[in-house]
Amino acid sequence: MEQNLAAARPRIVIIGAGFGGLSAAKWLAGAPFDVTIVDQHNYHLFQPLLYQVATAALSPADIASPIRSIVHGQENAKVVLAQVSGIDAARQEVLAEGGRRIPFDNLIVATGAQHAYFGNDWAAYAPGLKTIDDATYIPGQSCNDQLT
Repeated sequence: MEQNLAAARPRIVIIGAGFGGLSAAKWLAGAPFDVTIVDQHNYHLFQPLLYQVATAALSPADIASPIRSIVHGQENAKVVLAQVSGIDAARQEVLAEGGRRIPFDNLIVATGAQHAYFGNDWAAYAPGLKTIDDATYIPGQSCNDQLT
């Protein structure tokens, strides 16, 4: 009987484990929902300190925390490591890599931001700083590398 009650709980899927996604998950702690957080990385990145990694003042490990440790103890939450490829709204499923389908009753999409150059082709001259890869790539580059 207890298993049937758990199966009847509404399922909330959160795509993205950034500030928005994790804030939503924490807000739902203890609520009568099954919460699934889906992200392509197994860590939450504290983006405001990426410039510290780019200048070698901090290690990437200093600004990245495992998602599972952030929601540890939140009994209604689980984490799925997968890259989302789409949403099937009619079937209420999140489509993930490898043909995986994650059913939901409610969906929160908190996938973050991307670089914007306002229609200009500045990416080669003004690299973005939104990922650990961006931060570790920048120190190895010089202005001369970008101009040649």
